[in-house]
Amino acid sequence: MKKSILTFLSILLPLMACAQYKRLGKEGNVILSDYGIYYVTDDKTKTAYVTDCVLKQLNNWALDDFVEIPQYYKGDIVIPSKIGGYTVTAIGAEAFLWNSYEVTSITLPNTVTKIGGYAFNGLSIKSIDLSNVTTINDFAFLDCKYLESITLGNGLTSIGKGAFKNCSSLTSIDIPSSVTSIDEDAFKGCTSLTHVNVPKSVTSIGEDAFEDCEVTFNISDLSAWCSIDLDKSPRGYNNHLYLNGNEIKDLVVPNDVTRIGSYAFALCNYLTSVTIPKSVKTIGSHAFYGCDDLANLIIPSSVTSIEKSAFRNCTSLTSLSIPSSVTSIGSYAFNCCLELTSITVENGNKQYASPNNCNAIIETKTNKLIAGCKNSVIPNSVKTIGEAAFNGISLNSVDIPNSVKTIESYAFAGSSLSSVTIPSSVTIISEYAFGGCYNLTTISCFSNNPPTCKSNTFVDVDKENCVVFVPKGSAAKYKEKIGWKDFKYIKEIGANAKIENLIFDHGAIYEIGGSNTLTLKEVVNTPDRYEVPETIVRNGVKYKVVAIGNAAFNGQNVQDIILPESIERFEIYAFLNCSNLRTITFSERLVAIGPLAFAGCYKVQIINSYATEPPILGVSESRTRAGEASSVFEDVDKENCILYVPKGCVEKYRAAEGWGEFKNILEIGDMTGISNLTTDIKTYDVYDMSGRKVRTATTSLKGLTKGIYIVNGKKMLIK
Repeated sequence: MKKSILTFLSILLPLMACAQYKRLGKEGNVILSDYGIYYVTDDKTKTAYVTDCVLKQLNNWALDDFVEIPQYYKGDIVIPSKIGGYTVTAIGAEAFLWNSYEVTSITLPNTVTKIGGYAFNGLSIKSIDLSNVTTINDFAFLDCKYLESITLGNGLTSIGKGAFKNCSSLTSIDIPSSVTSIDEDAFKGCTSLTHVNVPKSVTSIGEDAFEDCEVTFNISDLSAWCSIDLDKSPRGYNNHLYLNGNEIKDLVVPNDVTRIGSYAFALCNYLTSVTIPKSVKTIGSHAFYGCDDLANLIIPSSVTSIEKSAFRNCTSLTSLSIPSSVTSIGSYAFNCCLELTSITVENGNKQYASPNNCNAIIETKTNKLIAGCKNSVIPNSVKTIGEAAFNGISLNSVDIPNSVKTIESYAFAGSSLSSVTIPSSVTIISEYAFGGCYNLTTISCFSNNPPTCKSNTFVDVDKENCVVFVPKGSAAKYKEKIGWKDFKYIKEIGANAKIENLIFDHGAIYEIGGSNTLTLKEVVNTPDRYEVPETIVRNGVKYKVVAIGNAAFNGQNVQDIILPESIERFEIYAFLNCSNLRTITFSERLVAIGPLAFAGCYKVQIINSYATEPPILGVSESRTRAGEASSVFEDVDKENCILYVPKGCVEKYRAAEGWGEFKNILEIGDMTGISNLTTDIKTYDVYDMSGRKVRTATTSLKGLTKGIYIVNGKKMLIK
């Protein structure tokens, strides 16, 4: 036993007597300190850097058998300024990569100037002082999710790719005035980061550098900021940009700026106005993208180039004037400017025009419409509707002239179109051209040969209900073609119909009459509730709907029909066999109702007539015969159906042919008027006379169409 102890001591004492480190490896250039930290030395420069402690990362150096390699670095780590006569200048790549939860803090000497890639990847440290560090390489502090604060020094020139990515506890960062570049993903995923000071020295910020950060940027120099071409808006999801502590709302670009850089003011939602000096020649890509509150904009005559998406999604912008100096407009430059109502191009512009007050930008060389608005009228010189020209615009309908041959991708995508007319000249409709047009109910395509489409040309259009009107004899072709064949309703237009006299809207065909009037000729596939518009605008002309034509709704399943006050007559068979119809309301302008117009509508419970003179029954333009007044409401339950008429007109209706057959004729004036509504209930539900709930927990009846409603158990009249 004694001999064994002496043997053990003979081995241990020499080890205890050695210095604070051991040299390892064939060349002796790896040092293991008493703290268990490994260093790689350089005899030429007399410097050393920290390396990792995993055997395979030591390039398979041959180590003495008695040296035991620790699995991980642990605890509070203090890196000395010197080790074995070598100055420690760097933390090597992946030095602490395998120590995510073992290292609790790290103290660096002022001699360390470089942090290698992935050096501190995933450590649990909460803070670190990098005051003397001049280079932070890619992903140096990746996934240090407990890191709350860092101190950067004025010698630092660059912050590497993903250097602090996913440091989710980091709340603020002051970028030193020596830094010129912040690489892509540098602070991506720093979800607690709310404040960043950016000095004027910064000339480059990489893509997604601050992605997923709700960060407020405070810049120190506006001219310097404008000179940066960003790859993407650096502010993540935050919508504020500050200049020396003051939020930028009314932007005045300095006179020394010649280019407003890409994404410079993107997503500044509180920016309301921009003053651009005559020194500016270029407005960069996405420069003002997503500035929702930007309402006032004057582009000076010095500007020659407006790059891609420069003002995209500026949803408050109402007017736009392109100066004669502009020679280049990038794609999507004014895309999704939802409130734009006026677009002009100054005379003398050699590249673009806005002829005949069309409220659109036309590229004159190609006759391509590149940007439109809700008031645009497409000129008959246009050959191409450009990419995303009307993307997201609040359009109800659009008439495309016979000159157009091509509709490019996303041309009308996401717009509020309810109807579109495609002339026979169109041969190509590109991908997503009408994608996301959820309100589209009517497509009228006048070509005998279906235009070439993609399978996604009409993606997200309601193909179960949207009606496609095509020329006589062409339906079979459309039902076989990609892009068209998925529509359930492809309806041929009558062979004798004069297309130039027809308007197609909300799944219906209207015929143009004298004095800009319309007769609704046919409706295809009406929903339970259908509203006939009072007016329809086409090519800048407003038409008024005055009549419901012959068999227009014949056999439809409509339950509630909302008719405009402009209706003057119903033709024969207008609503024949609409067996689910429950309520009918006639306007005060109604003059005549044709034979059998409402025959077979046996579920009708209420008829409201606002005409002080009973409309003549059994008379229409196409058929007038004696004794047909009774046929108008044939099969309607006249014993129980209630007919409401204007005050003082009950006797007139009782004496009128056909109307007198109703047993229950009451005055509208006997009901509670809307002005008499009083209730202690803060909100209430509203039902129509068929028992269908039309509003839930509302506080107002404003906006409801004229008629009778049930509110708190009482009948209410909307006059």
